[in-house]
Amino acid sequence: MYLGAEKIWRGEAVRLRIGATGTDLMVVTDIIEQVLVNPPTTKVIAIGDVYSYATLDAPDANLPPKPPQQNNNIPSRMVHDMVWRNRMLVPLTRTAAWWKLIQPAYKIDIDDIKGRWYETSLVFQEPFAKAVKNGEGGNGIWMNSRGDATGKGKGASVAQPDRIGAFGASVPKGTRVVEGLDPPSQPVGQQQQSHDGMDINMGGGNMADPFSIDEFMHVDHLGDDAGMEYGGNNNYTF
Repeated sequence: MYLGAEKIWRGEAVRLRIGATGTDLMVVTDIIEQVLVNPPTTKVIAIGDVYSYATLDAPDANLPPKPPQQNNNIPSRMVHDMVWRNRMLVPLTRTAAWWKLIQPAYKIDIDDIKGRWYETSLVFQEPFAKAVKNGEGGNGIWMNSRGDATGKGKGASVAQPDRIGAFGASVPKGTRVVEGLDPPSQPVGQQQQSHDGMDINMGGGNMADPFSIDEFMHVDHLGDDAGMEYGGNNNYTF
């Protein structure tokens, strides 16, 4: 399903509003839409395992400790990112970080999801290195969450029947969103298509390499996550 500007898949990690630290993650296993008749409302629930960032003492940098939990259900993205973090954390802080399972098969309202989780190794390399060297740890880097820009935050979700309805006035009138991976053909010089199927009006002239948001946010090179399923798309957007 789409949550704001982000597409949430089963099998990936999302950031949560709940929890004492505000940095807990959920690996989504199911997204359930409940349609209530009286009054007519839509409620969406996410189900998944909740993980918290934890650390262990690592006095010997050449022999870091193994986490007490060995969980094969953690997506490879999270595993690889923690390995990357520990390459700096262990020698500089004598601690090793790991993802601690704190609540399996937990249910939360869709409003309790801040947004998708992104690897520190991809988007926060510099802030992470600075925080570790300053003795500030390596998991408190702030990231914009859904609703922060408007100040509405939690409770702002409104189900929309399609993407255009969700975009509202943020896109030009006449914008089309097309389902599928292949964009429809357009006359050369009039419109170029981004790879996600949204019409982007490029004005006059020809552009050999149109901008693609899919390429900009490409993370497929990190490998397939265990348990990742490409189920049917839910057109409801929040």
